[in-house]
Amino acid sequence: LYVSHFKFYNFLKVGGSTSILGDPTGRTKKREYQSLEQYASNSSLIEHNLNQIIHNYWTQIVPALSISGKLGSVNVVNNSDWLTHKSVVDVSCKVLPHFKLSELLEKESVKIRMESGNTMDLGEFFYPIVQAIDFLYLHERFNCYMQVGGHDQIGNITCGLNLIYRKLGRRAFGLTVPLLTTPDGQKLGKSVPNSECGMDTIWLMSEKLKPYNFYQKILNLPDSIISDKLVRQLTFFGPEEIDQLLTNHKVKNLHFHL
Repeated sequence: LYVSHFKFYNFLKVGGSTSILGDPTGRTKKREYQSLEQYASNSSLIEHNLNQIIHNYWTQIVPALSISGKLGSVNVVNNSDWLTHKSVVDVSCKVLPHFKLSELLEKESVKIRMESGNTMDLGEFFYPIVQAIDFLYLHERFNCYMQVGGHDQIGNITCGLNLIYRKLGRRAFGLTVPLLTTPDGQKLGKSVPNSECGMDTIWLMSEKLKPYNFYQKILNLPDSIISDKLVRQLTFFGPEEIDQLLTNHKVKNLHFHL
């Protein structure tokens, strides 16, 4: 959303089809399967939530930031719209020849799974290839040259870069951002059990969590969760403002303990 201030046109991709395969990144065992109807329902709800967030951002945040000039755009797309039309023969002839088995075996996700003693099925093994097809489609259809993802997605992103270069002879780019983590390094994510990250689930659906309750949950998060890093990642304050806020907070806590 913030990147759109610099006149970039952005796409938020929902993995309606790739979620069925299950991203093996960072996992020592396979995710539990759900019904196809459940996967479709989940992706539809995520699309709805993302569009609502975009709407709220444009109508409430952007006016408050007093931004002038033309802005870019943010659009939500679902890879089910193009992957469901791909045939096995089409992928085998036009995509798979651009990948090397040795490269896929070197992926961190494969190494972690093998070292854990658990198996990896072909669906998970081919996940990076399917995500690469997404990047190729967005590149050809919308002239998309950069993919942004969490730092743990670097292996999947490089697959897309390689596919675009080997198939089209063009250079595309990947940008990774730090994961949201607790101070002790545990990932904050939708698929991480609450007990593992030490906090309750914070839903972005008003049906699951009313806006006021969302505000209260954020306000009441313990200092151990709202770390220096999260303040810098999740606010629009400048570096100097954040430094001052953190300094004031530390002084206030010191006075409280004294």
